[in-house]
Amino acid sequence: MLHSRLAEVDPAAAACIDPRNVRRVIRALEVYEVAGQPISELQKKCPPPYRILQLGLAMEREALYEWSDGRIDGMIQSGLVAEVQELFDRGYGPWLMAMSGIGYAEVGRYLRGEISLQEAVRLIKANTRRFIRHQYNWFRLDDPRIHWIDQGPGATGQAAAIVEEWLGKGQDSD
Repeated sequence: MLHSRLAEVDPAAAACIDPRNVRRVIRALEVYEVAGQPISELQKKCPPPYRILQLGLAMEREALYEWSDGRIDGMIQSGLVAEVQELFDRGYGPWLMAMSGIGYAEVGRYLRGEISLQEAVRLIKANTRRFIRHQYNWFRLDDPRIHWIDQGPGATGQAAAIVEEWLGKGQDSD
């Protein structure tokens, strides 16, 4: 029903949004109702009126997964469960968007007794790995707009050199 309404007011958006993705369908309808324009029109790309420098840190995938797993273990040890419990105690429930983020959602399921803490940690790690894979699709290593830097020794210096060169070029064009 919602998707058919979207198809009426914004056929281009309806063609791009999966009917099962209710959150995006509702968002597109909200934009139409508030702005009076289809979201597909508002999202057309116009070049920004300023220069952009994009830097990306790259890391071998398995090493990134290991680093991520260690970071998650550290977050659990540093009190993620207590943090989520405190948010619940303050009335921030699992229905809120902010509580659906990786880590919060899984720990919330643990606190509600739906899964064990071990399973929550396993799911956080799996969902983080999925997110990493998505990021590699969103920010492609062959994107010529992104200056990729291999994470490791010398990365900071390499990034600084790229920024300095980029800033120098900007002064020449003024």
